[in-house]
Amino acid sequence: MRHTREQEAYVKASFVVSNIIAKSSKPFSGGEYIKNCMTENLSLSRRTVVRRIECIATNLKEQLLSVSKSFNWYSIAIDESNDQKDTAQLLIIEFEIIEELLSMESLKYQTTGNDIFKKIEDCIAAYNLQ
Repeated sequence: MRHTREQEAYVKASFVVSNIIAKSSKPFSGGEYIKNCMTENLSLSRRTVVRRIECIATNLKEQLLSVSKSFNWYSIAIDESNDQKDTAQLLIIEFEIIEELLSMESLKYQTTGNDIFKKIEDCIAAYNLQ
């Protein structure tokens, strides 16, 4: 029984560290460096950090979708920035009492009002928002 609790604690710690790595925009391989500073039982390989971050992202998305179903009203805020490859990224933020990033959509060729409206419309449909 103790061994299982200990393993669960290591998995939880691995999630916490992976979340910190993601929030700080550090390379996923940073987990290996951190692991060398800690106990060997904590799984922080690059692959594990990637899986943990994907799991955290999926969980956050599910929570947002669940809570958004109860919204009577919501507002959408948009912002545009360019990534390292100079591709325009459209950030779509949905909020009522909470404020969360709903989606990030690539605008590859042009960023006209029509293109932005279409991306927002597609996002609203994809998330089944009224």
